[in-house]
Amino acid sequence: MNEAAPAMDGHAAARVFTIPAGVSFVDALASSLLARHAGDDFALADTRILLPNRRSVRALEAAFARCSAGRPLLLPRIEPIGEIEEETLSGRIAKANDVFEIAPAIDDIARLLELMPLVGSFLRPQGGRGIGAAHLLKLAEALARWQDAMDLARCDPDRLDDLVPEEFADHWRDTLEFLKIVRDHWMKGVRERCLLSPARRRVMLLERLAADWRENPP
Repeated sequence: MNEAAPAMDGHAAARVFTIPAGVSFVDALASSLLARHAGDDFALADTRILLPNRRSVRALEAAFARCSAGRPLLLPRIEPIGEIEEETLSGRIAKANDVFEIAPAIDDIARLLELMPLVGSFLRPQGGRGIGAAHLLKLAEALARWQDAMDLARCDPDRLDDLVPEEFADHWRDTLEFLKIVRDHWMKGVRERCLLSPARRRVMLLERLAADWRENPP
């Protein structure tokens, strides 16, 4: 790994490293950390590595095994920050009150059960009277995935109104109206019960954790 040039403005700069294109990220990271902490296994164990998901965690663990040539190691703390369990995430936040101030999330199954009749009500005026429960469930799951993607990207649902220009075909407008099921109907009821979508709560917990880490780096 190559270290980027430090900041020249007099302020302390984060140490940023680059890995050349075409080089295995996990192998380069593992070999670099092993070289840096050679002879001090406890220093390696005190290292924390944040990765996006569990798959990348498994890949890095395998890379440590390859790069250590089978030598026993105390591995670093490797955490899938994008898929960390909510209980674990909540436990990492320093101020317990910060967790309790965030509204609870609606259960995933409850969300689908609430979305299904809303989808049915949307489709009936369009000739969808004979649609079965299995199809309604698939459409509800699609809406739930879309909402999670919106929440994770911190998109403002009010901007949906500007998503499709007037000159676009009618089927684009039908799609837009379908997406508005979440914003105009489901979200309204959830807010009245002081609940959040699962992804929105996760984003808020991650924001609190990031604030904690800015004050007290791990």
